[in-house]
Amino acid sequence: MPTIEKPKNVFGGAQVYGDAQVYGDAWVLGDTQVFGDAQVYGDAQVSGTAWVSGTAWVSGDAQVFGTAWVLGDAWVYGGAQVYGDAQVSGTAWVYGDAQVYGDAQVFGDTQVFGDAQVYGDAQVYGGIVCAGARVDSPQHVQTYRDREGALWTVYRTEVGSRIVRWDQPVEPEDAPEIVRLLAVEVTR
Repeated sequence: MPTIEKPKNVFGGAQVYGDAQVYGDAWVLGDTQVFGDAQVYGDAQVSGTAWVSGTAWVSGDAQVFGTAWVLGDAWVYGGAQVYGDAQVSGTAWVYGDAQVYGDAQVFGDTQVFGDAQVYGDAQVYGGIVCAGARVDSPQHVQTYRDREGALWTVYRTEVGSRIVRWDQPVEPEDAPEIVRLLAVEVTR
């Protein structure tokens, strides 16, 4: 039986298989699994019992650890961290200094960036979480679509609610009027 040699940057019981790649100065260690067409590169680190699969990318200085999963077409990059039992999937992007942890799930066409944190049992789908947001439960995120088809996400933070249109942030002084308009749209 032929001996399969591990790449120089895969340590411990970590496994990389399928068409997955680990390259650059990235490290994969512990009992992690990287498989499918996933890529881990740059200075990224995947450790613990984390999984990276599908066509997911983990790059830059990003860290995925604990029992976290990054799967599908998701990207985790920059200085972002995904850990605990968190899952990032679909076409979600987590980047900058953002953190997704606990039992949180980020999926679909979602972007979490800046110093935002999604944690606890939060589930974020199809929106943007940014600029210091702290989302810790499913009730803290609501997404609406207006009559013109624009997607709006409302989420609570430590200092109050923030409203973001999928393609542009809303100024805080405009928020009360937009909340009123959205409430009318949703109840119709």
